[in-house]
Amino acid sequence: MNVLLIYPDFPEEELGGCFYTGVASIYASVKKAGHKIQFYHMTKLPSDKAFEQDYLSERPDVVAFSSCTPMFKYAQRFLKLVKEHNPSIFTVVGGAHGRMACDDAIQSPYVDAVCAGEGEFSFVELLSRLQAKETYWDVKNFAFKKDGQIIKNQLEVIETLNDIPDPDREIFNYKTLYEYSKGGRAKVATFMFSRGCPFNCAYCCNERMKRDYKHQKKVYVRYVDPVRIVQQIKNHIKKHPETEYVRFDDSNINLDKNIFRRFIAEYKKHISLPFSCHARPNLVDEETVRSLKEAGCFLIMMGLEHGDAKFRADVLRRPMSDVILKRAYDLCHKYEIPVRSFAMTGLPFETLRLAVKTMKTAALLGTYDLSNSIFYPYPYTELKATCDTNDFKVSSKRFEVGPLNFALPLKQPTIKEKEVILVSKLAHIWLFLFVLARKVPLIGRALCSLIALFVFVFSKVYPEVLMTKSIMNMLNKLDLRINLFYKNTLYRKYTKKNGLLLGI
Repeated sequence: MNVLLIYPDFPEEELGGCFYTGVASIYASVKKAGHKIQFYHMTKLPSDKAFEQDYLSERPDVVAFSSCTPMFKYAQRFLKLVKEHNPSIFTVVGGAHGRMACDDAIQSPYVDAVCAGEGEFSFVELLSRLQAKETYWDVKNFAFKKDGQIIKNQLEVIETLNDIPDPDREIFNYKTLYEYSKGGRAKVATFMFSRGCPFNCAYCCNERMKRDYKHQKKVYVRYVDPVRIVQQIKNHIKKHPETEYVRFDDSNINLDKNIFRRFIAEYKKHISLPFSCHARPNLVDEETVRSLKEAGCFLIMMGLEHGDAKFRADVLRRPMSDVILKRAYDLCHKYEIPVRSFAMTGLPFETLRLAVKTMKTAALLGTYDLSNSIFYPYPYTELKATCDTNDFKVSSKRFEVGPLNFALPLKQPTIKEKEVILVSKLAHIWLFLFVLARKVPLIGRALCSLIALFVFVFSKVYPEVLMTKSIMNMLNKLDLRINLFYKNTLYRKYTKKNGLLLGI
């Protein structure tokens, strides 16, 4: 079969796109099975004419889109062109939207099949049956339309990840990827060696995924053998010697202690590059942090998510006390590994006071960097159901929050949309001022009060003036300068030792 795999990956303005392990893995599996496959990393929005000329000129038998939910509208647009160009082309949607919103994706008149589970083996089986002109309605992990009816087959995880071919990382153009070439960032190679998560955070799709696989007795959390993942890293560095550091995107790098210890031993033995990773605060212990430091970890990313402990537990389903958070952060400080905290603003039932408390908590914990995003209720998550029940709708107005992005905050009675935007855009300023308030109480508290007054006045009295793109760009630049100043002063011991930190 002649397969065209497309990964739409662009915001409103060009970024160059990012590496995605999932499509690299699908590509490798299809190629190993002997099918002809082409990959297009759609990092900018093409015209309809350009799409037909550039994407359909090779006369594919199958066109597959790996799409997240925000990109699905673009996938539908181009799948419509595919069917108009040649109705016999078989069309498939997978990726995060296919997995989490299968019912929505299969309703599209331009979609023949939806991959609603792990696709490395199932997609290959579908292709083989299409090629042999055999019936395919029972292929697991897929949904189909047949005679006006929708068929949804059983979902199954791939129990042994070592059975999957190594992701074909060379399908991406590293010279143009955001991780390699944009925004002054260091050249990073991204890897994952696990699938699945045992936790049930209310904003995450994981609880739904675990429920879908509940009929299986197979292990949901699975790992690639550490020896193999380290070999993949070695191969990548050999092909791309310009790589400056490695990033592991696994949610819980130390969940399985035996796997973690084997990984640390292999990495220390074979890889000399520094790396960053994610860790869940309640899983952080001294052995973990010490081992990460010895292996070359220069940055740990942790989900603070919200600064109020009761809000974290009741709304986000993250029952982690401030004591647990402080213990995790203190261990990182002890071994001199800075922490980047992830947090959200504009959550259901949040108030302006609670939103600002997140910045205060991040400062008290000693956060090196704060990645603060505006909450969006993704399909089939617990918080999406909460929003539907309480009639909290996503704003119909897009707010420009910078030259590279926009936001759609919730419309709810406890916090205004413009307050959400302002708190988020001033995140690093809040962070700096709360640290200053702790070190120089009189000045810091006075400045915090002035910023709070600024947010209150402009969100209520002059909202349209403040929300212009030029003002947002100005706030972005101010926030960036404050962030760099914050890192270079309060955390100079980190940035002086490792210049990578200023660029990530």
